[in-house]
This record gives sequence, C-alpha cells and structure tokens, in this order.
Amino acid sequence: MILGDVSPVDKLDDLQKSSLWHLDANSESLLKNFLEACDAIVSAAPYYLNKTIATACARLGRSYFDLTEDVDTTQFMRDLAKGSTATFMPQCRLAPGAINIIDSGLAHSFKTVRSLEMRVGALPLSASNQMKYYLSWSTAGLINEYCQQFGEALYQGRRVSTVPLDGVEHLTIDGVEYEAFNTSGGVATMCESFEGSVSELNYKTLRYPGHCDLMKFLLNDLNLGQKQELLTQIFD
Repeated sequence: MILGDVSPVDKLDDLQKSSLWHLDANSESLLKNFLEACDAIVSAAPYYLNKTIATACARLGRSYFDLTEDVDTTQFMRDLAKGSTATFMPQCRLAPGAINIIDSGLAHSFKTVRSLEMRVGALPLSASNQMKYYLSWSTAGLINEYCQQFGEALYQGRRVSTVPLDGVEHLTIDGVEYEAFNTSGGVATMCESFEGSVSELNYKTLRYPGHCDLMKFLLNDLNLGQKQELLTQIFD
C-alpha cells in the first residue's frame, strides 16, 4: 500500500507493507507518477480534488474509489466511467455508502416497502462545545453537505428536491434526544433505484438538539454559506 499526502505523516513504522509519498494532487506530474505505481486508488482527499484525481485515473486505466458526499462529483464519476475498463466507485463511506447498502438490503428482503428513512450521525459520546459536535472527518466535506443547494428524496413515489438544514425532526433513541435534518449527498442513488417502488424515501443527518439552529446562524445570518473556504478555516 502506498499512502500519498501533501503533509508529512509520522509513525508508519508499524505498517511494514506501506510507504509514504509526498503528493500534491494539484500537480499533474506528481499525480501521474503516483498513479503509475498503483493498481487502484482510494481517494480520501477533500471532495473538490476528486475530479482531478479521477480524471487522471481514467487516463491511466486505474480503478478509483472515494469517500465523497458531493453530488456533482458523483455524477462526474458516472460519466467518466462510461466506456472505461476501470472501475469508478464514489460514495464509499458511512453515508453515503454503508447506510445505503444496509437500507437497500433491508428493503429487498420485503415484498413491498412503504417507506425508507435513513438517519445517520457520527456523534461524540460527550461534547463541551455549543454545537455538541466534534469533527471526525473532512471539514470541507461536512460544510459541503450543509451548503449544497439541494438534496434528493422520494415523496409519494416521485423524486423531489430537499433543502439542506430544512425538515428538522426530533427523535429519542435509548432515552437520548436527537434532532435530524436534511443534508446533501447521503441518499446516494437510492431515489433513482427505488423510484416508483417505494412511496417515501429520505435521508437526514443526526445531531444533538440545537446544532441545526447554530449552523443556520453561521450559514444564513452571518452569510458564511457563501464563504465556505473561510468557514472551513474557522471550523479547523
């Protein structure tokens, strides 16, 4: 396994079959040299770099996997994969990814399905900040989920658009209260797959109560939704 990163990475001694390359994905020559040494690529880079990496993979015939939540990037991969002998598989994380596989498997175990409701959140057991949240993955990816113009759902069997941070609901699981709200990308391609066979299908992000209101304050009232790069720096 070869790990490519623009930043130095320490403590790879325990991974005896791994090596580290300095890689700036924006450099065409560095990216080409890196890909030529690999059979397949798993991109854990910020979503805005994935198109560049995938395009280079297509040129060299390298199979490509990523963790993106970005809807536009996913559609780009689908178009890129047409006519290619390599495999292109975006959205390989918890959501989108594992949650869609689990829900799809459950749905296909029944003769008929009325509704599929996906609720996902990678939450800390304890948090001392007002947002009651800690980042365990890409900051840029999180903000992109909150800021994407539209998500997707099935309503009465038809595909409809959803607005991020809208559709807030409250629920209790094992005695703990949560809130859930629309974000972009988590539904993956399930609306396309289940259109006409499932009446209601939707995806919402799970958070502790109060998180959504604070995000609306940052994104809408302070207008940081139009300054995603700055918001990423603030969160980091």
